Amino acid sequence: MDVRNRIKSIMLGMAFAPLRHIFKPKKNLWLFGSDVGRKYAQNSKYLFEYVRDTHPEIEAYWITCSPDVFQELKLRGIPVLNNLSIKGAYYSHIAEIKIVSSWFNDILFTFPHQKLAYLMHGIAAKKVYYDNVLKKSVKISFISRVKSLLIKWFVYNYKLEYSCFSPVTSEFFKEKMVQAMRNNNVFVTGQPRTDAFLHLDAKAIRSKYGISNDQTIVSYMPTHRSYGLGDPPPHVFIDNPEAIRFFQENNIVFVWKQHINMLKKYQCREAPDCFKEMSFDYSVDPQELLFVSDVLITDWSSCFIDYMLLKKPILFYHYDDYEKEDNDVYFGADKLAKVGTICKTEQHLLSSIRQSLDKNSAFIPNISEWRFFNEFYDDKSSERSFKILQGMLSK
Repeated sequence: MDVRNRIKSIMLGMAFAPLRHIFKPKKNLWLFGSDVGRKYAQNSKYLFEYVRDTHPEIEAYWITCSPDVFQELKLRGIPVLNNLSIKGAYYSHIAEIKIVSSWFNDILFTFPHQKLAYLMHGIAAKKVYYDNVLKKSVKISFISRVKSLLIKWFVYNYKLEYSCFSPVTSEFFKEKMVQAMRNNNVFVTGQPRTDAFLHLDAKAIRSKYGISNDQTIVSYMPTHRSYGLGDPPPHVFIDNPEAIRFFQENNIVFVWKQHINMLKKYQCREAPDCFKEMSFDYSVDPQELLFVSDVLITDWSSCFIDYMLLKKPILFYHYDDYEKEDNDVYFGADKLAKVGTICKTEQHLLSSIRQSLDKNSAFIPNISEWRFFNEFYDDKSSERSFKILQGMLSK
């Protein structure tokens, strides 16, 4: 959120503060948001669409701080609210429940006395929340401390312990998230966003992102470093003539999609047309990109857990000692090696891409430990999630 919108949110919060505890929740009014109000994506989007399609008794709205997202959804006839308007702030104070994915500030004006479901940004491979200890010290200025206090008092003040529902994909992750969130409201339902894998239209998605049907898509989707404070991942292959020649000769488009936390440090570079930069395009739905990708390259990002369901090649590019220098992880590289190939160098990564695209090599991920990562592969995750939420609200 930019400075202007941050000031506006604080002023709106101050105006509503005297009435905050007077407002009563409006039954069946559900609000959904994601990515700090900047995008229409993530688990929230897919649960929102499920609720709209199957439960007309629920008054469901998408709520956003982005004028572009607001206008796009309005033109499509999708119920949408501007979170920085008086109406949006009011609805945020009276919603029966709010449903977010990235963090609690996906929807502004959220406080401990309200019901909130935290669907998470993805299943965590790296240690998160109360389990995570940053290995690099961070200095916080006086101004930043004051700003944080104002936001806490007037814009949002929520803790993981308050969340009434979070979905995970297996019993292993349930155990870890209960511990990491200090919250027992964690359920093995699958992620709402993976329901889409059984319904998405690959041709339509390729057309949307300007990629032709005859092109092979190799996507690089690494996680953040030190929650955005570390060095950005490399522009892999951009200075590698052998790789560029291979991509061009084989009609391959190599997509860069950096983690949203890294965008303040990440810089675009001029590149040959076989590369496609999608990091700064907020209209890109990562789930759609995963669906059309022929090969996924990541590191410790949990996107591979989703991608496993598509039964396509997964490559792990471990160019640094992430788990030693940056973030502790819930399982070691030995687990990753059972679902994909681990590469330490760019040359090994290139040879692994060649192998994964060679139809004669019969290269596929080893999914012998499927249930360790994913208990379900169906389009019922949203349904399972909705039933739990409905049950909680009816108590």
